[in-house]
Amino acid sequence: MSDFWQHIPETLREQEDSIDLLAAKDSKVREVCRDFDDCVDALRRWEASGNPEAGARMEEYRELLAALHTEIERFLKMRA
Repeated sequence: MSDFWQHIPETLREQEDSIDLLAAKDSKVREVCRDFDDCVDALRRWEASGNPEAGARMEEYRELLAALHTEIERFLKMRA
């Protein structure tokens, strides 16, 4: 598994090596990968919470995950 993130989405799993290479060279890619991990962790905490705000917070984190996923895909396209 990548040294730069733990929660690699299934849709990017086949490109993990390419992402690792990019992250090794580019601090912005590393930052986005780590942000993705942090976001997954936060989403899981909200999913497990009984907080009345959980639904709204989960939606916000899901939107953020989608944006980060798109950003990672953009890095991959720029590399191609």
